[in-house]
Amino acid sequence: MLPSDMIRPQAYALLAVLLSPAAWACKPAPAAQCANAQLSRAKLAGANLEGIQLEGANLEWADLGGANLKGANLKGANLKHARLKGADLSGARLDEANATNANLESAALVKASLVHTVLDNTDLSLADLERAVLEEANLTRTDLVSADLQDANLRRAVLRGTYLDYANLKNADLTGADIDKIKTRGTWMKGATWNDGRQCALGSIRECKSPPRRSKEP
Repeated sequence: MLPSDMIRPQAYALLAVLLSPAAWACKPAPAAQCANAQLSRAKLAGANLEGIQLEGANLEWADLGGANLKGANLKGANLKHARLKGADLSGARLDEANATNANLESAALVKASLVHTVLDNTDLSLADLERAVLEEANLTRTDLVSADLQDANLRRAVLRGTYLDYANLKNADLTGADIDKIKTRGTWMKGATWNDGRQCALGSIRECKSPPRRSKEP
């Protein structure tokens, strides 16, 4: 297997080919700089794009399935309908990106930043979002079935009609979140901070149970 530092320039070259002459060019060092790149419908499945700078890029309908996007900057990117199934976005920045109808099934988003990100009707089933920051993100009708959201920051996020069945919300922070009509069958909630500020007690599955009140000593 080739080391990653030998594979990455090939991925950058592929990006350069996909860009039209009128588009922004990718600069290879220290990490590929492809801000505002026009990559709609690009075929980049399995590419090694670790640390790539794609701020404001158009990746609508792009195929990035299984791609390595660790530490990538996708702030404000257009990811509508993009395929990112199984992609590694650990530590990536997706703040203010629009991933409406995108496929992020089984994607790794550990410690990723998704502040103000639009994830309306996005498939995040089985995704690893441990310690991810989803503050004020739009997760309306998002599929988070069996996703790992342990220690995730969901403060003031919109979760209207979101599917959280069998998800792990252990120690997640949902302070001020909009949780209207969420689906929580089998959802693990121990230690989560609920939208009303309650701490979910041990045994909180499907619903946030308040800790038992201590009886006052006579």
